Amino acid sequence: MVKIREVKREIRVIGIDDGPFDPEKDRRCILIGAIYRGGFSLEGVETAIVEVDGMDATDKIVKMVVGSKHMGQLRTIMLSGITFAGFNVADPYEISERTGLPVIVMIEKEPDIERIKRALQNLSNFKARWQIIRKTGKPLPIRVQPRRRPLYIQPINISLEQAKEVIEKTRNRSAVPEPLRVAHLISSAMAVLAFRLAAS
Repeated sequence: MVKIREVKREIRVIGIDDGPFDPEKDRRCILIGAIYRGGFSLEGVETAIVEVDGMDATDKIVKMVVGSKHMGQLRTIMLSGITFAGFNVADPYEISERTGLPVIVMIEKEPDIERIKRALQNLSNFKARWQIIRKTGKPLPIRVQPRRRPLYIQPINISLEQAKEVIEKTRNRSAVPEPLRVAHLISSAMAVLAFRLAAS
């Protein structure tokens, strides 16, 4: 496991987010991994395809990270939550163990756990999905910008203080770190492009 002794200004982080999809029509959804050096230099983009409401997010994220040419320089993985493509639940502990990297799960709003549980009960493999969510635990509120609402994080194999430092070193004007912010922008743009190509 990579142990971060000092959070350097140019720490390399991969931020992973999914793109929008139509739950009525789409069977698959794109994942984007944006690799940043600090909060100022985009150094690479990785992609993966996951099943909508599937069970393959953990494996696909691990393969994305381990298969990246930047793997040797990466020090942290950031996830935009642990549910992708609907309720395809990623296990951040397994991702951390298999990649050897600490994971910071970040969301912008406090999740409604009971609502999530009710939704999961309509899917196959309910127990496996719910076990991951329970194991990951309740997100912790942090304030990145004093006058804005808190963000919520779940640090895996990294201390809360170091997680805060990584977030601070990888963000600019936005409260959301650049790896996650840009992964969201790219995944959204690619989803729109795919829709237009399909319609043409």
